[in-house]
Amino acid sequence: MDVGLRVVRGPDWKWGNQDGGDGNIGTVVEIGKLGSPSSPDKTVVVQWDAGARTNYRVGYQGAYDLRVCDNATVGVKFQNIVCDGCKCQGISGMRWKCQLCKDFDLCTSCFMEDKHDLAHPFSRYENSSSFGVALEKRQNMSKVQVKGIFVGAKVVRGPDWDWGNQDGGEGKIGRVVDVRGWDNESGRSVANVAWASSGSTNVYRLGHKGKVDLKLVHAAVGGFYYREALPVLGLSSDSASRTPRGPGSPGGVAAFSVGDKVKVTVDADRLREMQEGHGGWNPRMAEALGKIGKVTKVYDDGDLRVTVDGQTWTLNPLCLTPLPGSATELHNTMAASIRQEHINPLASLLSHLLVSGPKQPLQLSPLSQPSLQPGTFSEGTVADRLVRAAAQGQFNIFEQLLLQHPDKADAKSSGKTCLQVASHQGHTELVGLLLSKMASMEIADDDGAVIDSTNRGRCTPLHVAVNKQFPSCVQMLLKYGCDVNVQDSYGDTALHDAIGKENADIIEALASASAVDFTLRNKRGFNVLHHAALKGNYL
Repeated sequence: MDVGLRVVRGPDWKWGNQDGGDGNIGTVVEIGKLGSPSSPDKTVVVQWDAGARTNYRVGYQGAYDLRVCDNATVGVKFQNIVCDGCKCQGISGMRWKCQLCKDFDLCTSCFMEDKHDLAHPFSRYENSSSFGVALEKRQNMSKVQVKGIFVGAKVVRGPDWDWGNQDGGEGKIGRVVDVRGWDNESGRSVANVAWASSGSTNVYRLGHKGKVDLKLVHAAVGGFYYREALPVLGLSSDSASRTPRGPGSPGGVAAFSVGDKVKVTVDADRLREMQEGHGGWNPRMAEALGKIGKVTKVYDDGDLRVTVDGQTWTLNPLCLTPLPGSATELHNTMAASIRQEHINPLASLLSHLLVSGPKQPLQLSPLSQPSLQPGTFSEGTVADRLVRAAAQGQFNIFEQLLLQHPDKADAKSSGKTCLQVASHQGHTELVGLLLSKMASMEIADDDGAVIDSTNRGRCTPLHVAVNKQFPSCVQMLLKYGCDVNVQDSYGDTALHDAIGKENADIIEALASASAVDFTLRNKRGFNVLHHAALKGNYL
């Protein structure tokens, strides 16, 4: 929760027209604190565009008076996501992702302006770390006109005014000609106002860092919003973000995490439809219908990797119903993720540790069958068996082997240690056992890390280091020969990103790399010089 959020009345509103009326917008200017006589914990102070300023409940006594209408004002931006409605690159504020269509995203404006099919359900992402909150179809929601300080509104100086007589003096009226962001810090957080009396035009704070320089004289319409789609201020959306509404829990949410037992509860036709954009459809998925599976991975976008009868699939979480307390114990198959876009040596090793038929449950390969007669194995076989047991999550077998060979906690098989494969698979008990036996956390595998590996957005570690603005990481990656010319899903190189971030140290390091190619163009047709000119960056 941050000052600067733009809010409207919420589900427990009981304060009449303090806000100026239903649909009027305001700004959070203060967060309540324990011991404060004016605004206690779980309350916030709101400065309404219409002029009133008072505090409201955001969990106080279990009540929630407000919804978040816009969080671009506090700097939320999905830098590498393109809105499929207006085609803008980088979505400021909340991201709205269609649950049925492949990689289809909308910005808040397009979502509220009814772009795309109203019968398609969307998920709301409040920030880049959100897993997404599943929503109803827009055609079932109520729509409200939003009013306040938008383009065309008439305003006077407001509560945080600190600009002398730029407006021509107390009480002079100006007209809002634009609402924009403040550099790269925030979006839709300042208003450009033309003052009739002085003839000047200047930019004033409208949520930027929690300040409001203006007050309404005559409201303008800023479009519409779907009431039920907006997050309730004070309720943790991230706690619900892992919990898309599933078919088995109407009106509720179901939390998914690694190790959960789940069941596919939709029919084949519905599953095929819902898999669009969520790992795709394979006819063999029909064999999983109605069966119990186990979650082996939760992806950043909320999709799940699920093992059913020894077969691993990436599934839309809306297809699944959690089964808490199920007595069924399923094995983690360690199959490599179908989302990997490069060879993962660890996954390759693990795939050799397991054997599964096309329609049969997972079985161990012959070498991994338990036989714990001491003194009957070569050193290499002991290492193989330890790593296999770690990969399979076979705690008892692993513990017995380790008791017999306590000096082999760091033994390798195919270049991997037990700790590496157990960590990779999320076998926390095994990891704990290994650490208690002083297994080394410093040993590298024989393959090392793939320095130019990419994520789903085609971003390399260099892209990530640049965007997180870690110059030392950038220098280290360059030292070990990373490719500075890899382009992400938007065609941007790391230098494109660095220019946008305006970090002089990183720009200099990348521009000085011997292999850098200044002619590479992103999907907008810009090379790095175009991009620098566009951003006004002369570093």
